[in-house]
Amino acid sequence: MSALWNWLFSKQVAPARVPTDTVIPLFRLDDTLANRSLAFDYTMQFEEVLDAEKLAGALWRLIERPGWRKLGARLRDKNALEYHIPTHYTPSRPPLVFTKSHHPCPLSQHPLHSRLPRSNNTLRSFDTTVPLREALELHGHPRYLADWLYADVPQLGLHVVNFEDATFVTLVWGHTLLDAMGRRVLLEAWVAVLEGREGDVPGFVGWDVDPLEGLGVEPGVEPGAGAGASPAVVSKSSVQEKEPGPTEAQPAIELEDFVLKDDLLTGWAKFRFIFNFLWEAIFHPSESTRTICIPALYFSKLRHKAFADLASAPPNLLTYNTKSPTTNTNPTPFLTDADILLAWTLRLLTTSNPTLHPNPLLTLNILNLRPLLSTPSPPHPPLLPPSPQHAYLHNCLGVAYTLFPRAGALLAQPLGHTAAQLRRDLVVQRTRAQVEAWQRLARRNVHLLFGSAGMGISAFSNWSRARLYEVDFRAAVVGGQGVGVEGDGMVVQDGGDGWNVESSSTTSWRKPARPILIRPDGTASKGFILRGSGNCIGVDHNGDVWITVMLRTEFARRLDKEIEALRGADWV
Repeated sequence: MSALWNWLFSKQVAPARVPTDTVIPLFRLDDTLANRSLAFDYTMQFEEVLDAEKLAGALWRLIERPGWRKLGARLRDKNALEYHIPTHYTPSRPPLVFTKSHHPCPLSQHPLHSRLPRSNNTLRSFDTTVPLREALELHGHPRYLADWLYADVPQLGLHVVNFEDATFVTLVWGHTLLDAMGRRVLLEAWVAVLEGREGDVPGFVGWDVDPLEGLGVEPGVEPGAGAGASPAVVSKSSVQEKEPGPTEAQPAIELEDFVLKDDLLTGWAKFRFIFNFLWEAIFHPSESTRTICIPALYFSKLRHKAFADLASAPPNLLTYNTKSPTTNTNPTPFLTDADILLAWTLRLLTTSNPTLHPNPLLTLNILNLRPLLSTPSPPHPPLLPPSPQHAYLHNCLGVAYTLFPRAGALLAQPLGHTAAQLRRDLVVQRTRAQVEAWQRLARRNVHLLFGSAGMGISAFSNWSRARLYEVDFRAAVVGGQGVGVEGDGMVVQDGGDGWNVESSSTTSWRKPARPILIRPDGTASKGFILRGSGNCIGVDHNGDVWITVMLRTEFARRLDKEIEALRGADWV
């Protein structure tokens, strides 16, 4: 009986702490509910046969470098998440979970082949609800937070599957470890070690001290001083002229209020929103994933339509391009491809979900804060050193919020108007003063949200700036496939905004080995629903745009039909 009782009610127990491990608390922006709830299998398909051992060896050597050792940490929960970092990595306590498999056949003869999305120059949706984990035989790799907490396994996993004419490389990690741009930096550094360019590996930023700890901390308050501290600070909305007293050391510092502070969800409204969220999770738990390929020509038409729509847009929606010398005297309305893509995706998701039409919609446009936080913005000093000499792999994400009073109105509103509204809100909220104001609110409010109780939420992350399709594993090609003449070679390096080609007398010329397909499979903890959200994987070598979206399973067929209708339409 006691054995049955223990089996039913016993709690999982983490392995005993290794005395020689270095223990470091996770940083504030890493240890969040969303990051705890999400893990990824990130799969890249290559047409070349890659050496699995060479890939794993280079990644092992990278993680052994100063600072980078943190990537091999074990994760523990002591009321807050902690990293337990081995002093030395050994075969018994490696820096990564490495597995591999081999199929002595062409990919076309394996069942996996039929499950892979392929572009055919038309707008298409693919059902990617079932992860590739089983098909790739991804056994022994963690999938949920508990899998890391209660085992002596490192944060990063690598699985390589070889066919006679293809290779699949999968990285596994929890979102507490890094974000999309951190993944890009990791891939770049991995390639550098693989090619013998260890000197190009950037210095690791953020070993045991969080450089972002001061973000959102009011002047005069030490980070971590607590809510009872009394800074010499006033809000912009309540500033009054006041002569400094004889004992005052310095005048009060004027702070900006967050632009959406009056829409902060609190009290009864927040309780109702949480109740609606839980109701949806309990009574409609099933979610489906769709991967959508937007051909280059189709997106070109979208871009043309969006800019044409700006001619009828209200002036208060428009953002003007004032940076270009040719437009400085006559600024023109400005949009990016990211704005247009998000506007189009929101319309697609709204069309597919009829229950959303009468309700407000809050859009969370996920931002990479690294460029902003590494740039001086008086009176705020930079918090991060400049890249690419230094690498901050941890989560460094912000949000630009857009509130739509009625989601259904998006279907009648011109595409360019929606894109312009998204661009305007991003420009307003993506300043250092606004990010500081947003983070001050986040420190005072758990699960910060803006809007109303009955709203829907759509979060979107655009990875296109990470240029993930440009990752080049040519140095791991088996048997020198694609090797050209000896002498000056071409190695790919990160020049800041993208990939630059530089000469190297130590590298033989090789044909690039870049992914032809990228498949991110996300796993969410039970009860953490992702419907209405998505991400842009990037732009492939044909110029096609790839996105993934999540939605309630019963609405997935609606999305497929909408894609079919858009594909057959003469206009977009």
